[in-house]
Amino acid sequence: MAVRTPLYFNDNQNLQELTAAEISQIKLRMYNLYINNPSVSLSYVSSGGTLGTIIDTRLIAGNSATSISAFPDEGTTDEPSVFNINYSRINQTIDTVNLPLNTDNVRYPVYYNINGNLQSMTLQDMYDTFAFDVINELNIGGVIYTISTLTSITDYTLVDANPVFTNTSTNTSLYTPEGIDETLDQPETLENFYLHKRNPDLIFSYNVPARLTATGDIETPDFNTFDSILEDVIRYTAISVPDYRLRFGYNLENGNNCGTAMIDSRLNGSGDYQTLFVGTDDYRAQEFPNGSEVTINTYSLTIRKE
Repeated sequence: MAVRTPLYFNDNQNLQELTAAEISQIKLRMYNLYINNPSVSLSYVSSGGTLGTIIDTRLIAGNSATSISAFPDEGTTDEPSVFNINYSRINQTIDTVNLPLNTDNVRYPVYYNINGNLQSMTLQDMYDTFAFDVINELNIGGVIYTISTLTSITDYTLVDANPVFTNTSTNTSLYTPEGIDETLDQPETLENFYLHKRNPDLIFSYNVPARLTATGDIETPDFNTFDSILEDVIRYTAISVPDYRLRFGYNLENGNNCGTAMIDSRLNGSGDYQTLFVGTDDYRAQEFPNGSEVTINTYSLTIRKE
């Protein structure tokens, strides 16, 4: 690992090493450039998202039973069953980013080598000095994307107005003996979960490091040019450099949770047996969902380095 201390032209137009605080400002700029244009991005799709499928479950009533002579025995009626709703609404896109070019080996900042001579940083130096630390910060859960039950949260933009997951349950108040045979599935929404993306902060500047030219001169590239260099390096690192590739998933091993965990809950009862006498030859029975709401699965959007 080779962490370098880049040089810049101070107010007196003399070469001077950047301070640790000034290097941190460049890292912060790289961090925000990535958030503004991530090479591993998430989007909403109505179905078929590449992040995979997560499942919401709820109880539905059993089919009703009828008899012409007596109420059907509870042992002969269908039990409530589990109804599944699949969600695959988050799509992960990994851009194609070429290895950053280092034309004439002078694209990157200049520093003093061990002999006190000027030398240009290599791409590996750019990783070691800037990119790897930035990737570590981006790998913190919720830094780039986060999940929330709210549609508006500070410093983030809602990716899509549609939820990426909905936890539903059974609305037991809608099931009545008088309604037999009742509609099997009578749900209610407990909570919606939405995907948000962080807003970048690009309204600040930093001391742009100097670099060598192909002819051996020393220059300070303009601000936009060096921004492009920082962006190219971090976007490439996040998709292609082993141990620093960023990837999202659900409940990834060694992953960091991005915002609120998405809960799938449902009632845990074994059935509420009810009967209805309609007439001399019409006896009905049905089992309705019942019980307490319990957590079945917990799905967390996670990010990790690979």
